[in-house]
Amino acid sequence: MANNPTLVALGEAAVLWPGAPIDCVVSLGCGTVTMRPPDYSTISWVRQAVEICCSSHITHALAAGILGDRYFRLDPDGLGDVHLVESRLDVVEKMLQDG
Repeated sequence: MANNPTLVALGEAAVLWPGAPIDCVVSLGCGTVTMRPPDYSTISWVRQAVEICCSSHITHALAAGILGDRYFRLDPDGLGDVHLVESRLDVVEKMLQDG
């Protein structure tokens, strides 16, 4: 849930403004991860389990189910391959080129 705090925001809004309708929620993502061929090693399975637990897409599905067409998620394709603490010069330069 920490990767997509939409449900936390909805809960806080319900406490702060009980009964007030929600007109629109816009969720800004950090990008989706490029799909890679499966790796069937034990480490890969553990990594996949952790990624599923931290996935923002579960929250996205729940928020979309609750709010319907009042919920928008902006999540650029492939950008999730870059870590938020990325410091490799070649990767940062490519990000700047891609805009």
